[in-house]
Amino acid sequence: VLQGLAPGHWNYSLEALRGPLAQAFGAGTVLDAWAQCGQWGLRCAAAGATEVVLLEDSLGLAKLCRENATLNGLEEKVTVLHRGDLHTELRNMAESGIRFNCVSLNVRIRFERYLKHQRGQFGRWYKPSLKGYERAITLGAMVTSRNGYLVVSFLLPLTTEYWALCLVQGALEKASRAGSIVYCSSGASEDTAMASSTMDEYWSHIVIAVQLA
Repeated sequence: VLQGLAPGHWNYSLEALRGPLAQAFGAGTVLDAWAQCGQWGLRCAAAGATEVVLLEDSLGLAKLCRENATLNGLEEKVTVLHRGDLHTELRNMAESGIRFNCVSLNVRIRFERYLKHQRGQFGRWYKPSLKGYERAITLGAMVTSRNGYLVVSFLLPLTTEYWALCLVQGALEKASRAGSIVYCSSGASEDTAMASSTMDEYWSHIVIAVQLA
C-alpha cells in the first residue's frame, strides 16, 4: 500500500513477518518507534488505527515518513516525531502517562567489530549487536496500555532465537509488566538459509508480539 519508499530501508523478510500484525494488533493508538520509512505504522493507519505516531532518530527517515504519509493520504492520522534520543523520548512519554494500544519497536541495528568473528554474512570481524535492546523493550512496555500489544523485531543468529524470548522476559520484569506471547516467528526459510555455509552463521529477523496485562 505504500509508495515512495527509498531503496535500502525496506527489508522484505522483516515486512513479511510484521505486515499481518498491522491488521491483527494495530488498532486504536499506535506507536511505531525506529519507524524507518513508516511502513508498519502507515499499514496500521490504513487498517483503521485512530492515531499513529512515527518516532525516528534519523532526520532523513523522519522526512521520508512524512512524505509517505502524504503519498498514502494518511497525514491526518499520522504524527511524525524526530528525536535525537529515542530512549529518552520513550521515557518522557512514560513519565507523562502517555500510553498506546500497540507499540512496535524496530530497534536500529548496530554493527560492531568483533576480532574473533572470522566469517559470516556481514563479513569478517563485524556482526550485529544486541546492545540497547532490553532498555528499549523496557521503555516500550512502559508506554503500552493494559491489554495492549508490544511488537518487537530482532536480528539474531538462527540457532539463538531463545535470546529474543529472554530479552523480552527480562525487559518486562524491569518494567514491572506481565504479558503473554501471542506471536513469535522467524524470517528464515530454506532458501535464505543457503546464504550461509553453516546454520550457526545465518542471522535472521525474528518478530515477537506480547499482549500485556
